[in-house]
Amino acid sequence: MKNQLSYQQRAAHCNNPTAKKLLLLMAQKKTNLSVSLDIVHKQDFLALTDALGPEICVLKTHIDTLEDFDPTICAE
Repeated sequence: MKNQLSYQQRAAHCNNPTAKKLLLLMAQKKTNLSVSLDIVHKQDFLALTDALGPEICVLKTHIDTLEDFDPTICAE
């Protein structure tokens, strides 16, 4: 079995700032779990992101699918 670097060790060798930030987040949260949400209502979207946030490192969504989208959701 090969020696595998931890996320923290990989981040130390990473030149891409976005990838480095993601690796450090993965190390800090001790997860590599990502979630894709295709939700159509703002309140449902915010409730799920609040519930899942502590457990995931990446949230993927198509924000334009929110039927009640408004720019304040980005700050929430």
